[in-house]
Amino acid sequence: MKALLPYDIAPWRESLTAMDEPGFFGLMRLYLGEIKTPYNKQKLIEALTSFLHKEENRRVLIKLLSREELMIIAAVLYIPFCTKEKAAAFFSPTFSFAFLHNVFLNLEERLILFRRKDAENAKEYFDVNPLLLSDIQPLINTDLLFPQAHPVCQVSADPEAFCRAEGSDVPAVCKRHFLSARLLASWFAFTAENPDCCRSDRSFKKKTHEFVGLRFPEISADFLQKMHKALLNLSLFRKKEFGRETLFEPDFAKWKSFALLPPLNRASYIAAAFCLADCSSAPYDVPRDELQKTAVLVRDFLLLMPRDGLSRRNAQGLLFLLKERQGEFPQKENRFRRLLRESFTGTAADISETGETLKPETLADALILFGLLQGSAAEKKRTGKNRDEAFEVFTVNSELYAPSSLRGSDGTGSEQLDNSVSINAGFSITVLKDLPLSVFIDLASCSELESCTAVASFRITKTACLRAFAGGAKPEGIESLLKKTASHKLPQNLLFSLRDWYGLYSSGSLFKGYVLQVTDDKRVLVENNPYIAPHIRTTFSPGVYLLDFLNDDEAFEMIKKSGLEFIGRLKNPESGIEPLPFERLDTAARFSGGTDGLDVLFAKKSTNADSMKNDEFCEKHLRQMETELEKMNLPKEQKEELLLRIRRKTIVHSAQLRSDSVRLEKTEAFGMDFLGKIHVLESAIAFSDLVEIGSAGRVVTGFPVKIEKSAGDAVLVLQCDDVKNGTESQKISVAQARSVKRIRSSVLGRTK
Repeated sequence: MKALLPYDIAPWRESLTAMDEPGFFGLMRLYLGEIKTPYNKQKLIEALTSFLHKEENRRVLIKLLSREELMIIAAVLYIPFCTKEKAAAFFSPTFSFAFLHNVFLNLEERLILFRRKDAENAKEYFDVNPLLLSDIQPLINTDLLFPQAHPVCQVSADPEAFCRAEGSDVPAVCKRHFLSARLLASWFAFTAENPDCCRSDRSFKKKTHEFVGLRFPEISADFLQKMHKALLNLSLFRKKEFGRETLFEPDFAKWKSFALLPPLNRASYIAAAFCLADCSSAPYDVPRDELQKTAVLVRDFLLLMPRDGLSRRNAQGLLFLLKERQGEFPQKENRFRRLLRESFTGTAADISETGETLKPETLADALILFGLLQGSAAEKKRTGKNRDEAFEVFTVNSELYAPSSLRGSDGTGSEQLDNSVSINAGFSITVLKDLPLSVFIDLASCSELESCTAVASFRITKTACLRAFAGGAKPEGIESLLKKTASHKLPQNLLFSLRDWYGLYSSGSLFKGYVLQVTDDKRVLVENNPYIAPHIRTTFSPGVYLLDFLNDDEAFEMIKKSGLEFIGRLKNPESGIEPLPFERLDTAARFSGGTDGLDVLFAKKSTNADSMKNDEFCEKHLRQMETELEKMNLPKEQKEELLLRIRRKTIVHSAQLRSDSVRLEKTEAFGMDFLGKIHVLESAIAFSDLVEIGSAGRVVTGFPVKIEKSAGDAVLVLQCDDVKNGTESQKISVAQARSVKRIRSSVLGRTK
């Protein structure tokens, strides 16, 4: 046993002190025997601590743990501030809430778990007994929380394909879409050419469905619409309205910022934006903090996902676990956002105070939709009907395991660009291999999409080049890019056309920006100033200049540095906010709940040998304790109580099998014994025990909720298990009940 400081075990001791008296003394009698008066609580706690310090006692307590109990203990260790509700959400539908309730209660009774409160003393949660933690940790492995799937063969999730591929050595991976640089750049070019592809509600127009079928023949319009929805939520498009027409034009600067992110970061942002839009009915973009927080969650999940894959349910469980380690999200809506929402809806009556929460199931669906998770294996499992069924196993898309996806930025080294594209005399560009998205965007900005299939094809057109020139591109820059990427010498007519189109573009210009006007005697000072001169974009007339400042702050800063005090402040300023660049997710550490301990957990390999040994030990121990009990001459009620304790695995050694540890209580009442039945039911309610009611020729079992007394009778409200609805409540007359039996479950008087 690892040496512990008093500080380490203080929370456990405090939890014992805070217990109600029936539960505290029931626990003490269970392990220490009859308590003599006068008693001292602290001395009793010291005696129980000494009980756990004995190596043999700890060994038996640990050996009696079943696999299901270890699964729940693992959840307590890795889910922050774990409650029964959180555990039920994590293990659903494997374990019912009623089952978890009983196991948590039993593990408390066996001194494995205890209850403690958070720093604000507001919420109660479970933790592992520090005296047993060092003995339990070696038993915890990834298979307890996320059972690994061992694929029989690499096949589609389709059971028929499973049969066809059985015995084949060639893997047949499920085909799903993926957010590749080729697809994103192709969509950038398509939307630049068709900014009116969406209605004001962001759904595709009828003509758009026809266009995408021609340009993207291998990708469904439904997938492209969902991807476009996510990109809109990332503010990669500028919304413009002309009368009844709504346009969504690509924001080149935002796309370039987005393209510089590593592929893993980009994919995480897109999945997060798609999911958060579904969780919010806000008429504005997804809040930046929530977007980054969810994107970090996706990235952590993809980096932590085992290479062997997980089932869909286990993948959702891992997302739930990482989400809990982050904390609850989305954050509570602030006053400004609430006012925006209310002004949009026109009323605050329909606004939820809490908001809708992002569910792990929704996030898992998005990861599968966008190809970040792929159904790449199926396991053939024998069912209870003696049939084989195929179960899909999801793995992370192998493209995301590339070093550039995990760590590096979107590089543009010349060695990556050589012989990447082929350009014919008709100005058609065929991209022969994958390019960094930033380079792909530069190519797409001066061309129109022809098709996006296994390779992407574009065509350099006058219309596209005029758009690129308006965005700040120059013929020299386009020519340089094409020379770096082309597999052969550029056609001369293409170079001539680029210069001719730029001359056309320059023949007439509509400007928007900062205009500086000075008198003739100040022209030389302005044109030779090292801070102002680099920002002069165009000279309209002597002393009238167009400056390329991005915003007011930059203008004020440059004017201040120039020392030209006569310029003064901005006349007729217009308010404007420049969008912030996309933040790399590895720098957004404030949103990460961290994967500390989880990476170690996934690295641990488990074997079934230890579990089988524990099962054998448990069976042998329980038989031995039952044999010892049979030898004892005790009243029937005491024997039944001690037998129940043995079966609940609270008897560590035979010294606990003594009559003074059991208090005789009335647990059954029959017929006309109305007060006896009331007493049994009230005791069951106090200890949250099950009761068995015999009435009208049938026997009903459930948890008693309350007793509604009336003249001459009392009505019991009983909560019973229901196959279809989970639980149902029944009302039973106590006077008419033929028998009432309390099924003792725990010495702890816990009702929550």
